[in-house]
Amino acid sequence: MTEDEQPKQEPITVQVIGAQGRSTLVQTDDLRRWYVPSSKVKDGQVDKADLDKSPPYGIQWEAYLEPILPETVALWLRKRGIYTADDLATRDRELIRIGTKLITEAVRQAAQEAAQQKPPKKR
Repeated sequence: MTEDEQPKQEPITVQVIGAQGRSTLVQTDDLRRWYVPSSKVKDGQVDKADLDKSPPYGIQWEAYLEPILPETVALWLRKRGIYTADDLATRDRELIRIGTKLITEAVRQAAQEAAQQKPPKKR
């Protein structure tokens, strides 16, 4: 294979989290983690093609989280008596409770789905 025929390398900067045997846990700038062969980590970088072949660490949240719809947020605001800007100003703690509840439900649902099936390989 000539130099022109070799696939173009695309180095990705990683932070090494830990290594065990021939495997290294690395983290990319977007805080995602991957198990890569230790031999593929060079000077704090891993080629994108090698990273794409490596198994992810943890739940791939993007694959399981559902969007929180505006209609859902609006319903919860109304359930808590928030109809106007004045209502919001006097019930700002309710807004925090609503946000916490909506996010908690979404994340728990995603974790349950991830536990029941093999995570998709697409990123």
